[in-house]
Amino acid sequence: MGWVPNHRRLGTWHGTSNGTLQHLNLHFASFLTNPQPIVATQNALPASQNNLGMSLIIFAQYFGGSLFLAFAELVFSHGLSQYLASDAPNVNAALVIEAGATGFRSVVSAEDLPGVINAYAKADNWAFYLGTGISGMAFLVSFGMGWRNPNKNEKRKEKKGESNGSGDEEKTRAGETSRNVDEEKVRVEGL
Repeated sequence: MGWVPNHRRLGTWHGTSNGTLQHLNLHFASFLTNPQPIVATQNALPASQNNLGMSLIIFAQYFGGSLFLAFAELVFSHGLSQYLASDAPNVNAALVIEAGATGFRSVVSAEDLPGVINAYAKADNWAFYLGTGISGMAFLVSFGMGWRNPNKNEKRKEKKGESNGSGDEEKTRAGETSRNVDEEKVRVEGL
């Protein structure tokens, strides 16, 4: 695709409805992808290690999210100070950063306001680029995890006659067999 015009990038032009749609899309994607490692862990590990495996997966999800949130904040704050110097050279960058995203309008003059808003948009882009790069890396690494079909394990267990470890299936089969034998005795004695 190559070069993307400035008006197509994430910037100050998008409105509330676009942001709301992006948040809904993010939460829907999160709803679809967060349980996948837990299901894969249950399929790959023996039943005795499932609890440990799932707890490690959940820890890694939370730790990874908090770690990369710190990285994104670092990229954003570094980019903001750089872009403020280039887009709004008359503005005190430390004062704008200290005021924050909701308070910078009170410390910036009207003629410098478009440059500060542009600097925020550009710095925000770099934080999203980091997240996109990490997502792409995770996608590529996922191919090295191996492929297992959870349904094949169930079919194998049924063919071998294995139980789920508790012996409930065998007890049920034995109970059904003895019940069928008792019903036959009653039927034969009743004749």
